[in-house]
Amino acid sequence: MSNPRLVLITGINGYIAAHTAATFLRAGYSVRGTVRARTPNVELLVNKLSEHHDGTKLELVEVPDISANGAFDRAVQGASINSPFSPTSTPQLTMISASRRASNRPPCQPRVSG
Repeated sequence: MSNPRLVLITGINGYIAAHTAATFLRAGYSVRGTVRARTPNVELLVNKLSEHHDGTKLELVEVPDISANGAFDRAVQGASINSPFSPTSTPQLTMISASRRASNRPPCQPRVSG
């Protein structure tokens, strides 16, 4: 069974993914992130993200070879899967929906429309 409060973020040590993780942690979600290896830079990220949760809401899963069969099996266990590649949703709508749930505020509107 999946946990709707557990978010999986692949490549959590990337710039956008790290900021996304911080947003979800601040909103009270648990975050599971994938990394290829626990390097010193990853440990710095873990320390920085600890500012946004109580120490129990962040988990890292090492996925050294993303092309291996079953590489993400452990990472996805129990996580609520909401992909921007869902056949019933567009990537933009999925990301706006996730953003609204995480921040409880509407997304930014374009300055110029039309």
